[in-house]
Amino acid sequence: MIPVPFLLAPIPVPRVWGGTRLLTDIHPELDPPLDPSGELLPVGETWEVSDVDIDPALHSRVISGAHAGRSLRAVFREDPMGILGKAGIAIGSDGAPELPLLFKYIDACETLSVQVHPSDGLLRRLGRPGRGKSESWVILDAAPGARIYVGFEEGWDLARYVAAARTGDGVEGLQIVPVERGNVVEIPAGLVHAIGGGILLAEIQQSSDITWRIHDWGRVGLDNKPRPLHLLEAAQAIPPDPTPPCPLPEIPIGDRWTRAIDGRYFRLDIWWGPGIEIPIIRRGDRFGILALLEGAGARLEGGEGLSVSPGGVIFVPAGTREDLKITADGPVWALWIEPGDPPGD
Repeated sequence: MIPVPFLLAPIPVPRVWGGTRLLTDIHPELDPPLDPSGELLPVGETWEVSDVDIDPALHSRVISGAHAGRSLRAVFREDPMGILGKAGIAIGSDGAPELPLLFKYIDACETLSVQVHPSDGLLRRLGRPGRGKSESWVILDAAPGARIYVGFEEGWDLARYVAAARTGDGVEGLQIVPVERGNVVEIPAGLVHAIGGGILLAEIQQSSDITWRIHDWGRVGLDNKPRPLHLLEAAQAIPPDPTPPCPLPEIPIGDRWTRAIDGRYFRLDIWWGPGIEIPIIRRGDRFGILALLEGAGARLEGGEGLSVSPGGVIFVPAGTREDLKITADGPVWALWIEPGDPPGD
């Protein structure tokens, strides 16, 4: 069977800092998650393309085509080269093929913890399983005055920040970066960061759910217990003299794909312009992820053809042979994501 593109079902993930926008603005078709008493849980993330860990509840499910109803993991383990491609296959600790990327939407109703993620190399040195976590954000919406926190100010380090946060507001010592709709932010492993409240974003990252918290604003988790901090781990993850990047320039509106991220782990191209026959430029040795952020009446032409609503995500297997294009009734804002070219260790 020649692989063709297919749709994936989003997975709602409750987070204490989340809200309701992912259910109202992006995925109104989703049933809201409830706690044991029947109360609505805040949804902080929807995992759109996922193969994280061993919990099958966190593995994406196909909802179109011949594989409808199956997990994405089952589909690509049956045909790794056809689905993931030679350059898109990661190998797990058990020697089985794995998906190297995770794509999600995030609703930061409240400010997330101040945190850092480890690199692949650090996890190996520590003898810990899993992958590191480098990530990038596309700001979909931001309340007036919204901001992110990216790295320490000059003269600050982890020890000084932690001491100040214990008696202060937790903001002192962090670099504050205002953001607005359309900004792209690159967060490599080892960079201290936090997403401020009032921000809706798309995130592409390595397939990992490892987060080491440095400060959590004194709040408790969904279980009403304090969430743990990971200061010893964070101290090993933060390089001695990190140089934090700022948001990249806002993506220009036009009739072409713009390369926003060209990194070791993934490439991100963005289209923000007319929606008449937008060609998908693919590399045939790896899979691709198409996320439609805006576009009325949008459709992916090629393969079996797929209609996609704003917020929808299409997985394009490496073995898809037909040329692909997006058509829509008006302007389109879309992301095209592929695995990068990590150098050999």
